[in-house]
Amino acid sequence: MINSQKRRQFILALFLCLLFIAPAFSTAIPSPTVDPLCLAQGPLKRAFVSRVVDGDTLILKGVDGEQDKSIRLVGVNTPELDHKAGLHQAFAWPAYQFLKFFEKRFIFYQEGPDKRDRYGRYLYYLFDIDRISIGSQLISQGLGYRIAIPPNIKYQSCLIKAEAQAKELSLGVWSKKQQWLPQAGFVVANVIITSVTR
Repeated sequence: MINSQKRRQFILALFLCLLFIAPAFSTAIPSPTVDPLCLAQGPLKRAFVSRVVDGDTLILKGVDGEQDKSIRLVGVNTPELDHKAGLHQAFAWPAYQFLKFFEKRFIFYQEGPDKRDRYGRYLYYLFDIDRISIGSQLISQGLGYRIAIPPNIKYQSCLIKAEAQAKELSLGVWSKKQQWLPQAGFVVANVIITSVTR
């Protein structure tokens, strides 16, 4: 009789502890407040991914006798892979691995208003089979930065939310103050502009 009473008291005490402790743990785990993934707007074309070059560039298989096309994702810039020396920027490899998932698979795309970049790559918005922006997936996981180069800014409002979530949760490129030393190319900097001259 005494053992069963002690057992009930123990279970009650354990229940009360869990009742008060569980909410503390649930608030400590960050959870997204918005859905940062951009859904396709408008008609899409379907293509086959032949090869992934890095976190924001891939090759789409040509159709009807066309040559394969080198594609640059619109709206996202990922850290650079060093194909020669293997000295990759932080989070370049995870971004590459993420995009590599789509290799040898079909995806959807929309062309950007500016058709090509300065390297001759085609500028496309890319989407998975669920019509979710691949760029927004990279950005929301902290595997790249949002970039806006007019006129290719169709999904910017959504990409802003994706990047804000990654920053808030300190994911990927946002987990450190500075991932690499400034160099030629793309760098995020927190600076104060003291003057502007011509």
